[in-house]
Amino acid sequence: MNKESVTSALRGLYRWQTIVFLFLTLLWAYKFQWLEQEFPFLLTAQLTFHQLLSSLDWRQQRVNWVTLVQIDDDSFWSPPLSGVLPTNRAVLADVGLLAADHGALVVAFDIQLKSPSPVPGDDKIRDHDNKHLLDVIRKITGRNRPVVLTIGLVPSDKGEWEREPNIFRDNELPHGTRLGHINLPIDPRQIPLDLTAWELDKKSKVSLDSFALKIVDAYEEAAHLHPRTKDQPVIRKAIANNEFVYGGFLKNSVWDRVTAKDLLRGDNRALEMCRNRVVIIGGTWHEFGNLRGPAADENVSPLGPLPGLFLHGNYVEALLSNNFRPAVPDKVAVLIDLGIALLLYVLFWSATRKAMRVKVLLAFVLPLLAAYVAFANVGSYLDFIAPVSLVFVHLLVESRWYHGERKAVL
Repeated sequence: MNKESVTSALRGLYRWQTIVFLFLTLLWAYKFQWLEQEFPFLLTAQLTFHQLLSSLDWRQQRVNWVTLVQIDDDSFWSPPLSGVLPTNRAVLADVGLLAADHGALVVAFDIQLKSPSPVPGDDKIRDHDNKHLLDVIRKITGRNRPVVLTIGLVPSDKGEWEREPNIFRDNELPHGTRLGHINLPIDPRQIPLDLTAWELDKKSKVSLDSFALKIVDAYEEAAHLHPRTKDQPVIRKAIANNEFVYGGFLKNSVWDRVTAKDLLRGDNRALEMCRNRVVIIGGTWHEFGNLRGPAADENVSPLGPLPGLFLHGNYVEALLSNNFRPAVPDKVAVLIDLGIALLLYVLFWSATRKAMRVKVLLAFVLPLLAAYVAFANVGSYLDFIAPVSLVFVHLLVESRWYHGERKAVL
């Protein structure tokens, strides 16, 4: 870079527009998570970008640990479930028992067993079904096969988490039953780990593992695996700091999945797919009928809309496969954003008019390429690169209007 180019670059950096956009870029990078919560479209844009990255990933994927049992439209809208809510607990019990009878190491119910009142319990009309479910849980756990149930957490007036009551009291559940909170983070790429919530009596707080983490811990116990995922330094640090880790996502086409109806009718392939697996049972039906209306439990994801069942399956697979990473530290992310932004400005103001477009475009594309490489190979989401788009937009405008000349848009 010659003296004239250096002088031109320094003048460009001292312009008030440059300073303003650098400040906005750093503010976006520093307040990234807060902005993500306040402006959901930013998260949607990131998920769309990572959906594109997922489609470009040519590597062959496989499921190692989890079989998903879908209560799909055919299962839900036909007997014995017949589209009735809450989902028939006796039928759920039968599905879980069939999975356990055919070798499932862990049976997890991705179904909220929420009490209709502020205290644990259920309507008398469902006593028989609930007793059957409790008997089946006792039978499964009696074989040293853990059962994982969900609990929900709701925010209090003070912004703290409070536990919701289930249809069973904790002391009713047999030994070997695990309870994990089902709350999902705002960003679905973050694996939920642990939340602190008020107990039902509102007198004490308790640390509650997520549904996915409880499943992983139950599987590792049943399969006698060591060391445990919860003992890994990355996980322990995230839990201690009330943070998340980021996990990879498997393409929908690679999942080992069967339907509840397959199990109930004794389909041999479906039953065999339960052997030595974590079996997660959850709903994928549509609210208004067979393929009509929104999905009953649909969530955003890097792969597009996904039922919660698939999200939890991805979290379990990521944790058991060690396919997770901590977030890039905020200070590091801000420094990288500042470095990329300064590079863009220096290239822009030091380049000749002819070379300007190519250099700036390359400086913007290369970080995106780095984001793809990190995503595809180490499972890291370099979301902090997104704020640099402000600088790129600014330079697009400058390339067109600076010095009053109308120049071609990149």
